[in-house]
Amino acid sequence: MLNFVVALPCEAKPLIRHYRLKKRRDCHAFPVYLNAHIALIVSGSGKTSAAAACAFLQVYTGNRSDAVWINLGIAGHSNAEVGTMFVVDKITDAETLHNWYPQSVFKVGLPSACLKTVACVEKEYSEALLYDMEAAGFYPTALRFSTAELVHCIKLVSDNAVSGRSEITRAWVTELMTAAVESVVLFASELLDIAAQITSDDCDQALQAILQKAHFSQSQSQQLNQLLKRYQILSGEPQMPVEIWQNTNSSREILKRASTLLDNQPVNF
Repeated sequence: MLNFVVALPCEAKPLIRHYRLKKRRDCHAFPVYLNAHIALIVSGSGKTSAAAACAFLQVYTGNRSDAVWINLGIAGHSNAEVGTMFVVDKITDAETLHNWYPQSVFKVGLPSACLKTVACVEKEYSEALLYDMEAAGFYPTALRFSTAELVHCIKLVSDNAVSGRSEITRAWVTELMTAAVESVVLFASELLDIAAQITSDDCDQALQAILQKAHFSQSQSQQLNQLLKRYQILSGEPQMPVEIWQNTNSSREILKRASTLLDNQPVNF
């Protein structure tokens, strides 16, 4: 499953056309567009709206734990050329100063940039990074529903210190997004290929085998399940090595070993 979270209708139109998504008439909280394998929700502006839209779409699409999540939209930048597309590799919430670091396990083919989520439109461009209003709401929420390697933000520069925002119109944003659709589709396809590596039967068997070795709380079980899925993606192997649970009956120790294994796992581009 591929889930797009987009703030504005004018940003969403090119994706809706490309994937031939149909609007769901039974959704009143947010506009939702679907086909058999792709969902798009228009969240509205702001990190709270983005977070709420993620949660709504997760429930609406069946609470899948292996979906790809992409936040696509426009952003300001101090000096990057208008129309440049970036994959975000660091998100900072300007209000809380909390940071997140999206993880890529393939050669993206697009430049990366840091992003700061602000509460209102940025006019000063005080730092050489992207500015948006949604990523810090989208990312930690989507991360609750999928593994980190499958959750990403893609931003197109709509304004900078030279151009400003006065020239931005809905029609122009749609045109900007239309020019970028093919690159977005390729990026999403790579993520879907990675998601396909997660074999639910293998993951369920591995999870049940480890759960029998120690007492896990519900939250610990969910954490272990996420670690197993990440291991499948990063290693290509269906199960973790037995050393993870051997000679211990401590759930905390098993989770610690699994986390250490992932931290030391090489990424094969």
